[in-house]
Amino acid sequence: MESIINQLTSNPLYLVIAAILGVILVVGIIKKVLKIVAILAVVLIAFLSFLHFTGQKVSTDTDKLKKSVSSKVDKARESAGKTVDNAIQSAKDYITDELKQ
Repeated sequence: MESIINQLTSNPLYLVIAAILGVILVVGIIKKVLKIVAILAVVLIAFLSFLHFTGQKVSTDTDKLKKSVSSKVDKARESAGKTVDNAIQSAKDYITDELKQ
């Protein structure tokens, strides 16, 4: 590790290349984080718009909000689990039928 650092500091060309790569890496990470923040903002705006158009009130109590969100996530998880289980069973049935023929 020390030899790499010594080579970078002793040769200005290597130092410039390392700096450029570092900047590219930092810019890439910042772009990914901004993309995630933008997606979360769009989802939040869509959720608030849905609540507004359906006439539901946004809960200001964080405990109620956590319970509401967690119950909806649990329902979605159960639904997704059932769908995956059904797909797996269908695939098993199909493969079994094909092997019998």
